[in-house]
Amino acid sequence: MAHFVCTMIIWVHFGTIKYQEQQQKVPEGAPFYWWKRLVPPLEFGSMHAILFQMSLIPFTMSRLSIANASSMALNNLIPFNRMIQFH
Repeated sequence: MAHFVCTMIIWVHFGTIKYQEQQQKVPEGAPFYWWKRLVPPLEFGSMHAILFQMSLIPFTMSRLSIANASSMALNNLIPFNRMIQFH
């Protein structure tokens, strides 16, 4: 669940930034006004959410990193021991 929440926070954060930029750039009477205002923020937020997902792939595939993380206090929150058994 935390993974989903982090992804959505990233998506909303970068989407909001792009929405505010588009709000200033697109004039009120432009053709396809709402398309020009809404599509770039959706795409920009999605791009950063996918980049976040891609940044997690090497961590999840690195057995040494997971083994080292399982000896830290963070292991109480995230069950790294189960991840080691999975690999």
